[in-house]
Amino acid sequence: MRELKAQFTALKELVDENPHLRKQVDENPRLRKLVDEYFTLKEREAEYSALKEQTATNNLTWETERYMVEQMESPASLLLKCHMDLIPLTQRVESAKAREKELEEELGEMNMRIKVKEEELVETEEIQIEQKEKLESLLESCEEKLEFSILQHWASSEKREEPPPLPSLPFFPSTPD
Repeated sequence: MRELKAQFTALKELVDENPHLRKQVDENPRLRKLVDEYFTLKEREAEYSALKEQTATNNLTWETERYMVEQMESPASLLLKCHMDLIPLTQRVESAKAREKELEEELGEMNMRIKVKEEELVETEEIQIEQKEKLESLLESCEEKLEFSILQHWASSEKREEPPPLPSLPFFPSTPD
């Protein structure tokens, strides 16, 4: 009986410490009743101790002895019933904790993947900016070379005749849509 009482006390402390478990106890009328009856059992335990001391000092009648046995069996059976009801509840709490741990690990992995993707995106954007700058500088260089070549050609043919005006051509030929 002491072992059951110790287990019940430990389970009650577990219920008090865990809000999720406390919520389940509050929602389950049977468990709430069992927890409430715990205090009644404490009173009966005190009565039992008093009766036990009385039996040690006095000879009791069979009626008193029978009453004491009934009083002893009732809390013991109630404690056993409480213990049996709390075992599945503690198992659910443990499985919920394990699931919560798994979900936290998955969240950590997802956060790491997001961080890696963000870093890759930043690197890709930086590379695109660098390539755009290189292409712009290459385009400017090509335009300068084209202008220089046209000026050279015009200068060499200036003596012959004046060249027609330069058409504005895009550097990249347009593609038909």
